Order: sequence, then structure tokens, then C-alpha cells
Amino acid sequence: MKRLLFLLIIVFLNSCQQSTNSSESEKPTEDKIVEPVFVDTIKVESEQVKPAKSEIKETITPDDTEGNRILVDRIHLFETGEPYVWVGLKEGFNWRAMDSLKKYADSVIFQDDFETKRTRYPWDKAHEYLDLELLDGITIFNYQHQNFGKSRLKRIEYHEDVLGDQFVGILEPTDQLVGNKFYGINEVDQFVNDLESRTVNDSEIKDSIKKHIGIDSKYQWELSSWMIYPYNLTYTFYSFVSNEEKEKSFLIETNSKLENRVMSEITNDYSIMELTPVPIQLNKRPLLLLWVGPPETDIEWFTPAVFNGVYYEITNNRILELNQFLKISRTDNDSIQCSSEVLLATQQNIDDLDIIAIHNFLRTFDKECRNNAEYSEWSNELLFELLDKNIEALVNELSKPDLNSAMIIDELESPITDKYLPSGLILKVEELRASPMRDAILSSLRTADGKY
Repeated sequence: MKRLLFLLIIVFLNSCQQSTNSSESEKPTEDKIVEPVFVDTIKVESEQVKPAKSEIKETITPDDTEGNRILVDRIHLFETGEPYVWVGLKEGFNWRAMDSLKKYADSVIFQDDFETKRTRYPWDKAHEYLDLELLDGITIFNYQHQNFGKSRLKRIEYHEDVLGDQFVGILEPTDQLVGNKFYGINEVDQFVNDLESRTVNDSEIKDSIKKHIGIDSKYQWELSSWMIYPYNLTYTFYSFVSNEEKEKSFLIETNSKLENRVMSEITNDYSIMELTPVPIQLNKRPLLLLWVGPPETDIEWFTPAVFNGVYYEITNNRILELNQFLKISRTDNDSIQCSSEVLLATQQNIDDLDIIAIHNFLRTFDKECRNNAEYSEWSNELLFELLDKNIEALVNELSKPDLNSAMIIDELESPITDKYLPSGLILKVEELRASPMRDAILSSLRTADGKY
């Protein structure tokens, strides 16, 4: 059963995350492979250290990464030292097609005594049935973020082992690989410089996170923290089973002031098991590559997580359209954007607004309104008044997907009047249960409070 579940998960995730626009490139020549140099990188990654104050470096926020359609994925290694990525099926095919497609595999590349077999798959059939988009030209990094240059897609294989069958793409790197854990990025030429990350064992951070979440755990799966430079931010994934027998998993950001912010809350039946930042930045935060899966099973996969201006979206898709995550970028030509009529109705009924009225008010916010001075001032005043009078409803509504939540969160950093001081609003927000939206609001109010 585990083997079937693993096959279903892997085939589904890889096939749904790739589009059908694979290029019909020439069959590459299969030159001698460049074997990686294996070093003890586990110690470097996992050494438990508590950062002293002297280790806090100057915080530098690099420029956001330029690009649109990109690939981010884990690069695996065979025992022969060859790097590879999983390959999904083109749209229109699913896991039921595997038996009929594998018959085209024509020559054995590798076979051992433990049910592992690798067979070459012809290029013409690979282009016909498999999704090869963005697999050629992947830049390979190790988990210390060392860049080994672009690789080429050398060949396609049909891979069989005890956990299931899958297609894989064998990569040929430009430089000799050093390390034993790698990730790959494609269609990005500008990377974040001086990216560093390491695990930290800081009991103060871990205790503050448990207090911040405020949920008693019956069993703790994982509580691991990573310090990320040049941002001077600590990211922690906290996975546990609550006293109510519910599996919980949180991604939390902690700044140098020990202020915690929930960046993602997984309500599905899987947990975060590992994270690593990659040298791509969007909305002033690094993109993260997560290793996730249901606890105590053989089912697992890697997925990017992208900061959308409010929280990290766990995409379960290795190909990303970066423009979809740009902060304050969503303009859907809503009929009530920048509407003074809606603002007037909100003001007249501010003490008796229902959910629909609150939602309509929030719909008026849009980047196009920034050049409208009257709207900007009026909407800012109403936003802070609404936050004071109906904080819980505001937090709930801001989670709706049709709102420009990132822009509204930004608005809370700059109150126009002193009628509702951020310090008082912070106390009200802190009474709510920790969540990505609640903590995003809290972060903005702290920024605003720092201006007084």
C-alpha cells in the first residue's frame, strides 16, 4: 500500500507542477559523467549552535529576483554519483499510463540486487509523453549554497525500486559537484549574494515559539530553527500532534528582537521535515525549499514556499510564476476599487458593519488608488478605525483570496492620524490566536509604532 501511495503522490505532484511546453531539443551526447566529491556536509548543516550577539551581522535586504517562470527543485544523487531530477508526465497522462509507457525503455543503465533498475528512455518518446520543461540548463547548488554552474539534461531513464517506479532526468553539471545534498534553479540569472544558513539550537527562541503558538502538544514531531543571512532572520518549523489528536505544522519567522511571526500554517495531513533557503528573493524574503510529508510514512516530496507579502505560500509545484506572488501586484479591475461611495457607506455605518460591508470596504484597496490623495487618506483612517472596532472580523476577511491583502497590510505601517495609536491596537491584536494574517497585521503595527 505504501508503494502505491508513494507512486500516486510523486507522479501527481510532478505531473501537475509542470506544463506541456517542453522543447524538442537534439539528443545530447552521453559523455563521461563528472562524479561529485562527497564531503561531510551534514555536520556543517546540522551543527547545533546558539548564535552569540557578536554573530548577528549587518542586516542587508538584497533586490528582489527578476524573472517570471522559474523552476526550483531538489537535486538527487544516485549511488553512481549522477545527479537527477524526477520527471512528470505531460498533461493528459496519469500514473495509470506508466505500464504502457515503460515498455519503450530500451537498455539497462544500472541494476543491483535490491530491486533497483535504471533503463534508458529514448528521446523521441520522452518528448512525446514526458514533461521536460525547464529541465535543461538547471543551475545546481549544494546546501551550503555553492554554485556549480548550469547543467544539461543528459538523458531520461525509467527508474524502478521498492518504493515505486518513476521517470528521472540525468543531469550533467558544468563543474564537479562537492557535497551530498543539492538543489537546482532554472531561468534565474540573478541570485542573492552571500546567502548563508545554519541550524541553531536556541532554547529561548524555541520556548518563545511554543508560547506564541499557544497550542499544547501531545507529541512533538520536529522543532528546528535555521538562521538565515544576510537577513538576520531565524526560520523555525514546528510540527506536532495537539492534545486533540490533530496534526499541526507551523513555519515561524523570528527577528533579532525575538518577535515571532507565523509565516505558514499547514492544516493538511503532512508536516514540514526540513527547510533550506535558496538564493532567490521575492517581496524582501528568501524563497524556501521545504521537505514535507505525512509523519511516519514513506511518502515525502520537496516543494518551494514563496513569500507573497503576507505569508509563505507552500506551492507543491516546482515551476513557479513569480509574477503571481509579487506584493501589491494583483489588480482584477474590481468595480469598487478606489470607490468613495463605499468609503462613505463604511463611515456612516462604522459601528454596525456586517461581514459583506467590511469585505466591500477592503475590496476598494488597490495599487491604482495610490495616486488618489483623497481616497488614500480617507481609506487609511477608516482602516485603523475598523481595526479598533472589529479586529476579529477584519483579520478573517483579509484572508479572502479576492483582496489585495499585501497592500492593506502595508497600509497599516503608516497611520495618517493619531486617533488610533498602534501601541493600543497591538494589545488588541495580540489577544487573537496566532495565525499568518494576525501576525502580519501585528508586524505592520509594530513598524508603525516604531515611528512614534
